[in-house]
Amino acid sequence: MMNPGPESSPPVVPVASPNVTPQALPPRSKAPRESKSIAVPVLKPSLIPFDVLKAHQAEVAATERAKQEASRRPAPPTVGSAVSARESFFERFFASSALQAELDAAGRSRLFNAFAERHLAAGEVLIYEGEVANLMALVTNGSLALEDRTRVGHNANRFEISRGDFVVSAAALLGVPSRFKIWSPAASSVLWLSHVRLAALLKDYPVLAQLPRLLPAATRQLDRDLFWYSGGAALG
Repeated sequence: MMNPGPESSPPVVPVASPNVTPQALPPRSKAPRESKSIAVPVLKPSLIPFDVLKAHQAEVAATERAKQEASRRPAPPTVGSAVSARESFFERFFASSALQAELDAAGRSRLFNAFAERHLAAGEVLIYEGEVANLMALVTNGSLALEDRTRVGHNANRFEISRGDFVVSAAALLGVPSRFKIWSPAASSVLWLSHVRLAALLKDYPVLAQLPRLLPAATRQLDRDLFWYSGGAALG
């Protein structure tokens, strides 16, 4: 009698542990992705009035012309160079006059430093006709008009001096009223020594009372109390 062979083992089926819960992946969203859009404003052409457009174009053209003219102008002198030119003018003025011998270095320095810069508006007057006053002025920009209207029945006697010219009115020193009005026909600048400042210098330097005879030989006498010295292009 034959023994039966070993029985075939049934297939093994794995069984999940009761303590472990399988984690499923979250379901994939099938909704389409939203795209962000940037709102672009629609620009509507605006109508510019013709007269406004023409005015704007004229203003732009004027600005460009001003820029071109400014670029062609020579650069203005610096403060240092302007002061140096004035000092050189007075050095030459003193050197060609009797002031060089009558005043020592300290006196010439005080006289030079007594001059003050003054800006004149158009029509501004330095001395009126009939006024008894002293004045010394160097024109640094623009011009001065010297005008005598005292001669009845005659045309006005008029001179005009410009940049680099020097004028002296010694009416008070000579004790006579001025017959000339000294004024600025346009905006100008001068270095001037006023009547008050000259009077202060006279206390320490009485020789300045003889100012008319101390001026350079090239000085031109326009009237009994009025003198003009031309420095030409002395200020550069």
